Amino acid sequence: MADPEIFARPPRGTIPLSKGGDLVVDFQQRIDGIHTDYASGVYVKLIIDVTHDEIDALATISGFHAVCKVESEIADSVNPGVAWRCVVSYPTVPRTEIVAMNGTIARAD
Repeated sequence: MADPEIFARPPRGTIPLSKGGDLVVDFQQRIDGIHTDYASGVYVKLIIDVTHDEIDALATISGFHAVCKVESEIADSVNPGVAWRCVVSYPTVPRTEIVAMNGTIARAD
């Protein structure tokens, strides 16, 4: 029998990209199914793994919304199957970072 996991894995999802379109993702914070404002000092970042580098998009946070944007000129170069993750950073000392969601990119060109 396998050992139980000590905490839940982050949710997974696919982000579809279309040529010529900006990528805009709103990571809405929900705690116990209720939309809850992000705390002061928290930041959220979308990271997309690309060959030999990463695309980082720091979110603009307003209430429970954390909106990340990647311009089409950059998003157009991302290949299908590439991994992405949403990292939430809490203002502890030292900062605590968790992967809140992750998945892969799909092209919808």
